[in-house]
Amino acid sequence: MSFLRMILRGFFSGAGRMRRRDFWLFMLTSRAVMIGVMLVTGAVEMDDPIYGLVWAFGVWTGLVLALKRAHDRGKGGGWVVLFSCVPVVGWLWGLVELGFLPGQASSNRFGPPPRGGRALAASEAFA
Repeated sequence: MSFLRMILRGFFSGAGRMRRRDFWLFMLTSRAVMIGVMLVTGAVEMDDPIYGLVWAFGVWTGLVLALKRAHDRGKGGGWVVLFSCVPVVGWLWGLVELGFLPGQASSNRFGPPPRGGRALAASEAFA
């Protein structure tokens, strides 16, 4: 897979799973891009159209990354809504659940483990 395709798929496709390392790298990269664009364009006020575009990019990428990470934990999109919409407790729970707990080591309903992960063979699972 080409580098550009990997980036586009990481930021804009909610399909598949994402491991913790990639989640943090993509999240920090998207936030750095947002801050960079705002500083370069001077779009720091809410009524600026560029600020609105940067904000929309941030919300979209945050939701997509959270969804992919939830998939790695074996959870669906409803969990991301819960984490996002419940103030303080939901945000902290989401941070721990998505940012710090490991994903499922084996395949789940959202696909095989992300690259670098390894699915257990049936003989290893019960050894």
